[in-house]
This record gives sequence, C-alpha cells and structure tokens, in this order.
Amino acid sequence: MGQAVVDDAEAEAAATVDAFLHTLNLEARSSDSVLFVESHIVPRGQTDTLIMRRWAGQQHRRRIEVWYEGRLQMCLFSDGHTYFESYQRDEGWRSINDEKYYDEEQAYNIFGPLYQWQLRGEDLRYEGTAYLNDKPVVRISARSPSHYDRHYYFEKESKLMFLYTESDSIAGEALPLRTRNRVDWHAYHEYQPLGEILLPSAESYQYKNSITLIFHKARYVANDERLFTERQIP
Repeated sequence: MGQAVVDDAEAEAAATVDAFLHTLNLEARSSDSVLFVESHIVPRGQTDTLIMRRWAGQQHRRRIEVWYEGRLQMCLFSDGHTYFESYQRDEGWRSINDEKYYDEEQAYNIFGPLYQWQLRGEDLRYEGTAYLNDKPVVRISARSPSHYDRHYYFEKESKLMFLYTESDSIAGEALPLRTRNRVDWHAYHEYQPLGEILLPSAESYQYKNSITLIFHKARYVANDERLFTERQIP
C-alpha cells in the first residue's frame, strides 16, 4: 500500500511537469535557426546590469555568455559531442569533460530547470493543492544531487510553473551554514510566445534577502557553427 502511494505521487508529479513542458512546446522550435535569448539581470533598486546571452541549436549545441560593463565574465559552449569549453574571467579558457560541462550548464539552461528532468535525475513527488494568496495551485517536491531540495508551484488552469523555493538540504540531508548558496525563491512572472514555443520573459529571485530582476528577449538567428566550436566570439 505504501509503495502504491509513492508510485501515485511520482506519476502525478511527472504528469504535472510533462503538462507544463507540453505547454511550453520547446521541441517545436525552429530546426534551421538558432534560438537566441538576451537577458538583462538587475538587482532591485540598482542600475548595475549583467547581460547574459544564450544560444540553443539542435542536438545539444549550446553557448552561454555573461557580460558586465562590456567585458566577458564567463562562457560555456559545446557542439554536443567534441567541444566542451569553459571561460572564467579569473581563470581564462579551459577544455572540460562533458560531465563537468553539463553540471555547469544546468544553472544557465535556456529552457529552465525542469527541461529533460528525467535525464537530470530529478526525484519528483506530487504534494497536492497548496494555497498562495488564497489561490489554489499545484505543488510538487523535487530532489536531485545537483541542486537544493525544491518545491515547484504550478497554476492549475494554465499548467505553467510560476515559482520554486529551495530548502537548506540536498537529497534530504541538511548542509552546514558555510556551504549555503541557495535562493529563497525564484519566480516566473511572464511568458512570451515565439512562433510555436513559449519562454519566460520576466523572472526574479531572492538570495540573501536581496531581490534580483531578470528580463528576457528571445528571437531566432541564423545558424553559425562557430558559436559552438570556437572560443573567440564570432
């Protein structure tokens, strides 16, 4: 009986997340162009702005750049099979293995934290209806070795995920205070259509009692293989 309850909770959570991803319809993105998203990241009440640029081609071809005051701060790119490259301003360029690349890339993934959740090793549990501002929403829990334990919240009508919170534990094990770098919450305020797909257009998160705002603009650009194979900026 206990196993049946667990299995039902897993199945319902999977159905919730899959309905959300179906709504985003990400697999319908253009196959002959590259999806490009430019994000402006601004601490609330300040004018300092980080600019993040992300390109997503087919077959795991990805590039991520973060800029501040016209200088490249970090970059990750891969063609999905041969090149796995990383740049940090204090370290310069280095080649890394595919496992390290995907671990680092996950935090910047253009399609969000639940995309391909099965491959990421997410352990999902359906937790029924919760109430936020007196509005009923669906809540699921998520555990993974790659992030803090989370609760995800979904609108019942639209199926869209609009919030997640993080705990002080990973896989149920509490971490020492000195290792904490978790967000209190991460909100998705608006989604934007681009052709047949749906992507976030405005997000925010709270970290150490400070709120950061993120604004995205998405479009398709011409395919350029150098994005995924060359360290130099094309």
